[in-house]
Amino acid sequence: EYSGRPVFTCSASGFQLWHNGQWRIGKTNDYYYVCNEDDIVGGMYELASFQANPATAEPAPEVWPTKVAVTGAGCDSVNGVYELDGEWSSKPMYTCKASGFIIWYNHEWRIGKTNDYYYMCKERSALGGSWEVATFQANPETTAPAPSVLMTL
Repeated sequence: EYSGRPVFTCSASGFQLWHNGQWRIGKTNDYYYVCNEDDIVGGMYELASFQANPATAEPAPEVWPTKVAVTGAGCDSVNGVYELDGEWSSKPMYTCKASGFIIWYNHEWRIGKTNDYYYMCKERSALGGSWEVATFQANPETTAPAPSVLMTL
């Protein structure tokens, strides 16, 4: 932990992801990428300009967790732990093994199954975003409140 936030270390490279006024990827005083948003995942990372490693190159990475937790949904069967299960539209896709529900991005974030939506989020990041009850191809069992989608370790 650093500055009250978690520190993540890659066992293969020794690179770290930590927060010190901004999210940083690299090593102490040797930065590759930074993100000025508060959210560790889904934020827009860019090339570091301060104490930047000369090997830093585009494109900047996207940081996504391997698991997310869906909680507080009015439709209880949607709640649960979703695991990273590939990509859709160049964004991560998550599947809940217990229910078979999926979180994916197709012009907006969706929870449900193909043509059977429960909740949607129009923000760039699904994590911590404002979810709402689906109105397009909505499952009739969908009820408020909409859930929270958060990273889980």
